[in-house]
Amino acid sequence: MAEALPNRRFIPKDKVFIEKAWDKFFEFFDDENHTDVTFLWTNSQQRITAHRLILAASSAYFNELFQTPRGIVPAIYIENVAPQPFELLIAYCYSGKLYPTKHNVCELLNAATTLKLCGAAAICTTYLKGSTEDPQMSVTPVNPSTSGSMNANPGAPVITTSQAPSSVPLRNFRPDQIGSRTNSGARVNQTKTIKNTNLTLSPSARRATERSIQKKESILAIRKCDWQNDNESCIYRCDESAKQWIQYDVLIFPTMYSALAYSNRKLISVGGLVEDQPTSSVYSYNLATQTWMGLPAMVMSRGSMCVATVNGNIYAIGGYDGSNRVLGTMEKLNLTNGKMWFLLRKMSMPRRNATALAIGELIYIIGGFDKDSQQLRSVECYNIRTTTWTKCADMHTARHDCGASVLNGLIYVIGSGNLPPFRHDVECYNPHTDTWTKVSSLITARHGINGVTFNGQLLAVGGFLPNNNKGLVEMYNPTQNIWAETMPLPTAGIYKCVVLPAEELVNMEPARRASLALSRT
Repeated sequence: MAEALPNRRFIPKDKVFIEKAWDKFFEFFDDENHTDVTFLWTNSQQRITAHRLILAASSAYFNELFQTPRGIVPAIYIENVAPQPFELLIAYCYSGKLYPTKHNVCELLNAATTLKLCGAAAICTTYLKGSTEDPQMSVTPVNPSTSGSMNANPGAPVITTSQAPSSVPLRNFRPDQIGSRTNSGARVNQTKTIKNTNLTLSPSARRATERSIQKKESILAIRKCDWQNDNESCIYRCDESAKQWIQYDVLIFPTMYSALAYSNRKLISVGGLVEDQPTSSVYSYNLATQTWMGLPAMVMSRGSMCVATVNGNIYAIGGYDGSNRVLGTMEKLNLTNGKMWFLLRKMSMPRRNATALAIGELIYIIGGFDKDSQQLRSVECYNIRTTTWTKCADMHTARHDCGASVLNGLIYVIGSGNLPPFRHDVECYNPHTDTWTKVSSLITARHGINGVTFNGQLLAVGGFLPNNNKGLVEMYNPTQNIWAETMPLPTAGIYKCVVLPAEELVNMEPARRASLALSRT
């Protein structure tokens, strides 16, 4: 077979083919397609799947590890190597790129040394030395045959950073932000236990990592539209230490007026309008790589619906279809491995412009418009476990497009409406007693307020108000039953707020900065 192939030295390289091939390799890794090895941890539920051929070409460690009979798909238990640095280095094998931070560089260096990833170790070493040069371009990988610390097999093939295809766009590869994945359906034919006894994190590095995440939560505010260009948005991050909002990202939505949700470091854009008609399209925006990816389309086209995410599933509820028929249906997609949406039981009545809020396995649907365009006071609750709907007590006031959030076990609904005069009244619901109570109204009435609970505080974020250039933010004190203005957003508009673990935001920063740097060149 090999004799029939022409000499490689006389074949010009097809850069387009190489770029597409490497794109496809990384896509296979990200989507877990055609994987043939699974890495497991005895003290963690996480699984990481990959391809033996790619890893064996990248590291002498993996090349030796995968000397197994043909046709066997191993599941390998990893000890003393945390899943997160391991996954970053697996992604490095596919992309040739690694973005260490001060929070993880020591752990990455130790892991890269153990796995005999010489180029990755060199990148970490350069980072620790404080080099101002770009480690991706300037590092000369350590020769495994001369480095005693690598303990490598001199004859084993090792792919270095410089061997990664230079023609691949940086934005297509974000090895420091590969979402944690599970592959419960993987067939395991053989199991090995590999003890990496020399991989330890020094006490000082461990303490530095623990100090790096001082706050448990971070918040992102996504401006859904600015009333001038309805599909353009900015994302702001709340910097509590500096008492201000900082621009985090800029994106253009694939559809207008879509419903937004968040799951596993991705924004999910559901439905909305395309050429003024409801669509069934669903897209995922990776906050680290700053790229959109299409997801399976819904069963029904929906505009003005509401969404909720629970346990890795996204629920699209109500809205109206292309014939302007108000919908009472709900459908679900598994965001981890779902290939299609499934219709679930209908609500007690059709509604659009309602608000959805999840508490545990319960999804509350609040207000909205009925099929006759009448505002609703009604509230109903869907139990995910029993797949049943239950009617809740009516609100004191009919509402649509209201903000909602949970504070101390109570559901607060904030404002309503999209036409002047705007609303600023607030009431709260006690799920245990099935009763509503009016509380103090907002200082400023406006349309499209987003309710969010952040660090134990209830916030009313953004909203549309004519002739207002700032995004108003008010904070509620339940003890004193008063609202007070707090850090305003840089621009006015309707926002969707996302509260996420601070560690997630820190881990996304290196890839985001690299993408922004590329866009400026």
